[in-house]
Amino acid sequence: MLVAIGGPGGSGKSTLTQALLQRLPEAAVLQLDDYKTPRAQRSSSGLLGAHPKANRMDLIAHHLEKLAAGQGIEKPIYDPVRGEAIESEGLEPSPILLVDGEISTYPEFRPHLHLSIFVDAHWKTLLQTRITRDVEVRQYTPEKAIDTFLRSNLREFQKHGAASRHPADVILWRNGAGSLSLESCREDLRQHLSPATHPEKLPSCLAAILTPFHATGDLHTKAYVEHLR
Repeated sequence: MLVAIGGPGGSGKSTLTQALLQRLPEAAVLQLDDYKTPRAQRSSSGLLGAHPKANRMDLIAHHLEKLAAGQGIEKPIYDPVRGEAIESEGLEPSPILLVDGEISTYPEFRPHLHLSIFVDAHWKTLLQTRITRDVEVRQYTPEKAIDTFLRSNLREFQKHGAASRHPADVILWRNGAGSLSLESCREDLRQHLSPATHPEKLPSCLAAILTPFHATGDLHTKAYVEHLR
C-alpha cells in the first residue's frame, strides 16, 4: 500500500511520517527529496523543490509503479553537501510505503497511490517552521530562509502543488502548537473513524498582507521582513 504524505514546506509532513513509522513497524519510507535534480541545475534555472522541473518526476513515477507492483527499486541518495545524487541504494517493497515529500500528492503520481494525505497549515505556521528549520538545521540566514519561503511556499507551491489539496483522500490541519486535526477525509473512510476524530468545520481568519517588490519585479525581502516585524 503506497501512502503519499504531501503538503507545503513546513507543514509537518516528515514529523507525521516519523510518527507513523513508530506505530506501523511494517512500514517503510520513500523520501522524495532524494529525487531532486542537481543543485547547480536548479540554481541556474531559479527553481525550488516545489517546482516539478526541480525533481526527477519520471523516475519517481517509474519507481512508484514498480513498488506498487511488488518490485524492488534502486533509489537515488541525495547528497546535500555535493548538491546532487551520486549514489543509490536498494529499496524493497513493504506492506506499507510512506511517500514523504511536498510533491508526493501531485497528479502525476496519483495513479500509483492507494491513499493520499495532505498536511496543511496557516502561512504563519509554515513561515515559523521554515525559518527555525532552515536557520538552525540548514545554516541559512534569516533573510535567505524568508526569501526561500516566499519563492517556494507562496510562489511555486501555490502554482504547482496547492491544487493537489482538494483531491487528497485525507486533509490534516496543523496548528501553531504542532497538533494535527482532521479537516476532511474521503467518504468511504469515515466508517473507520471514531466519533472524536470526525472532521469538523474549523473557524479561521485570513488577513491579506502586503508583498513588496523592487522596481525590477524582484521580491523586496528586506522590506517584507520589516513589514512582518
